[in-house]
Amino acid sequence: DYYKQKGFFIRTQDITLPIDDLKTLKIGGSSSYIFNPDFSFRAIGFQNEWQKQSVGSFIPSIMYYYTKFKLEDPLIENQLEKSFKMAIGPGYYYNWIFDENYLLSAGATGGLGFNYSSTDGENSFNGLAQLVFRMTGGYNSESFFGGVNINTQLLSHTSDENFILDDSISFLEFYVGYRFDAPKKWIAKADEISRKFGIE
Repeated sequence: DYYKQKGFFIRTQDITLPIDDLKTLKIGGSSSYIFNPDFSFRAIGFQNEWQKQSVGSFIPSIMYYYTKFKLEDPLIENQLEKSFKMAIGPGYYYNWIFDENYLLSAGATGGLGFNYSSTDGENSFNGLAQLVFRMTGGYNSESFFGGVNINTQLLSHTSDENFILDDSISFLEFYVGYRFDAPKKWIAKADEISRKFGIE
């Protein structure tokens, strides 16, 4: 994942203050292991597979993000902070299939880890909590597919000054596609290779 962000808020019990001059650059992602080989994450995450039977799987994952914060305020000396977040935890996802063509998928991952920050030579190390939720609804056929994908990730930790820092990443994705048949020469070559290695 790669994110460039600008515009943040400080919230108290009484007011919410915008910080328009704060920018961040975030690079990271997550790695997971799917225990059930019959479960297709590609059917809900990349839409390049077709899940035809209802099935779920336990999916533990590890998340890692590097973030660089830069405050450009004419009244405040430029400040630069770097942080590294890592969390690991269990997750479970399930794909419900209706009439073979319709898919509804939902799942969540919860994790615990740490946040390491460095600001002007001062370092801090804090605990981190992570929550990821994903829901997908779609339609698949031999030639056409489409649907909607909702994903939210919330990272939360306390700082040494007892502030609670929340980092929320959410997106709503609509997708539609059409599958074209591969050229006959490619299909013939693929069949030849499959027979050579005994793959049906």
